[in-house]
Amino acid sequence: MPLGNYLKMLSSLRLIERRVPFWKNPDKSRKGMHSIADPFFAYWFRFVRRNIGVPETGISEQVPKTRISHC
Repeated sequence: MPLGNYLKMLSSLRLIERRVPFWKNPDKSRKGMHSIADPFFAYWFRFVRRNIGVPETGISEQVPKTRISHC
C-alpha cells in the first residue's frame, strides 16, 4: 500500500492534518507538511514515548523535575 493511502486514512480519522503555506493552493501544493492533529497522540509522542523506559530504571520521581522542565 503506498504511503499516500496511509496518510489519507489517518487524515480521515482526524489523527493528522496537512499544513500548507498560506500563499499556496492547498490542493496543488507540494510544500505541505503533515502534523499530529489529535491532542492525545501529540501528548503521547511529545512526553510519554520519549520517557517510556524511565519507570523501569527506578528514577521515575526525577522525571518531572528534569525532563518536563526542559521542554
